[in-house]
Order: sequence, then structure tokens, then C-alpha cells
Amino acid sequence: MVKSITREEVVEKNNSLMSENASDELRKEMKKVKKTLENALDIDGSSEKNFEQFTKKVKELIGKRHGFEI
Repeated sequence: MVKSITREEVVEKNNSLMSENASDELRKEMKKVKKTLENALDIDGSSEKNFEQFTKKVKELIGKRHGFEI
């Protein structure tokens, strides 16, 4: 399961990066975030799956409104 990143975490990491020298640990964390985002955007990633679920639901609702199934 992929952990969501909060706005506060992004702000905290950004402030830390801007106010200090970037350490090896911070670089590792940034690589993890990058990988998480890349995975979400992959063909079978969570972003695509969520978009597919959304469009399916919209089609279902449109179909019900107009009396047919898609």
C-alpha cells in the first residue's frame, strides 16, 4: 500500500531543504518520494486506476439518468 504524503510533510521537507545543506538522508527521502510519484503515474499505477474508477462511475450515473447501462 502506498502512503499518502500530506501537504504539511511537503512543506516541512521543502523548508528543511531550503534552510540546511541537503544531507544523504534527505536525498534518500527525495528519491523515495520520486519513486512513489513515478509508480502512481505508471500505466497500472494508482492515478490511472483512480481515474478509471472515476470515469466508470460517471458513465454509470449518466446511464442511470438516461435509462440505460454503459
